[in-house]
Amino acid sequence: MREHVAGIRRVHLAVDGQGPRALASSLIFGVVPAWRATRQSTQDGLRGGRSGGMGASRDRLRSALVAAEVALALLLLVGSGLLIRTALALDAVDPGFDPRGLLSARVSLPRDDYLEDTRVRQTLERMVEETRAMPGVTSAAVVSQVPLSSGGNSNGLIPEGREMSIRSVILSQLRLVSPGYLQTMRIPLREGRDFTDRDRRGAQKVMIVSEALARQAWPNESAIGKRIACCEAGPRGLRDPVFKVVVGVAADVRWRGLARAPAPEFYLPIAQAPSNPPGAAWDWVDRTMYIVARTPGDPVALHGGMTRVLRGIDPTLPLFNIQTMEERMQGAMATSRFNTVLLTALGVMGLVLAAVGIYGVIACFVSQRTQEIGVRLALGAAPADVIRLVIRQALKPVLVGLVVGVVGAIAASDLLSAQLYGVTPRDPLTIMVVSVAFVLVAILASWAPARRAARVDPTRALSSA
Repeated sequence: MREHVAGIRRVHLAVDGQGPRALASSLIFGVVPAWRATRQSTQDGLRGGRSGGMGASRDRLRSALVAAEVALALLLLVGSGLLIRTALALDAVDPGFDPRGLLSARVSLPRDDYLEDTRVRQTLERMVEETRAMPGVTSAAVVSQVPLSSGGNSNGLIPEGREMSIRSVILSQLRLVSPGYLQTMRIPLREGRDFTDRDRRGAQKVMIVSEALARQAWPNESAIGKRIACCEAGPRGLRDPVFKVVVGVAADVRWRGLARAPAPEFYLPIAQAPSNPPGAAWDWVDRTMYIVARTPGDPVALHGGMTRVLRGIDPTLPLFNIQTMEERMQGAMATSRFNTVLLTALGVMGLVLAAVGIYGVIACFVSQRTQEIGVRLALGAAPADVIRLVIRQALKPVLVGLVVGVVGAIAASDLLSAQLYGVTPRDPLTIMVVSVAFVLVAILASWAPARRAARVDPTRALSSA
């Protein structure tokens, strides 16, 4: 049996064709103009100033290549910027529980060995008792599903007083728990009480609801003392539902993922779980459980002790997914972080190569326009005027690339929308920051050629005309 953290797809580290193509285009667009510039001497530039249309065509081609490179790199950096802002937003999300110091393990009680419900409950209670007795453990409990894990059991609930029909049903996720689960997970109890050892069969049937369920079932009212039909039918079938009394309201928990809003949920004490006749739909619920333990120290240190305790109860007991809850939290963000690193790496690479391309284009421009620059200086132009001229020339293809890139980023924004949280796919701040970064890079990349142009000797330039 295998389990995957909710919301995380299997990551295949196969090389996508987009990356190599982006890298190849960046190398072509950026390095080639720079290489050509280094091969061209100043004297060649003076002669090139008189070459006519061929030089102008080459200039336009180089500028178009730089604009395309800027547009491509901007697309990648806007995507990585959105994912970075998503990661920052998720880091600030309250999952509804405290993952620090928690270790969880999934246990499965084989049906062939645990036919009787009584033995199932006794075994689970023994697991909790012996885990609590471990050195360093402050509390322990069992639950049918821990947060940020796959699986679940959706049930239809009908608050008392509403029509017994499909129109009145509230879909909610069930969690079977032992007493002390909320305390172990540090899930705040907003109202009412937690389960106790007195909540057993024969006692009043009770439940704890999440804030989301309480708001949906009884808006603007206290849920404590309310009754709700769920999970099992009375002697006369579905028209004779079994009602449970709400004794507590727990804080919402992000069970399905940090980026997903809390869904309605409710908790039932294991001791009051419906019976498990052969073939019953409930069979898997209290035979496959998680045991969670809290320690003030490093929860990894509990790994060996918890395994020994559970094996001591039943050496054949299948154990799965022994993890700290912090590891589950990290796993819940694994795909987002991987995509962020990938897009950021490609975007930064594109930004660097765009700078190389801009340098190459401007170096060519200065080399080809040396005579013109000399004439300007001879006629009284200040070196600062020449620097501004060169930088303006550098910004032309960059601004064209930015316009194309921004339009492309807006058009492709929906491709990332499913992976974003706390930021819109067309976030203007992200687009603005990336665009400003490109303008600054263009200025820096053109600064050296611009300074070189400002130091051209007018006498030499004119004598070469």
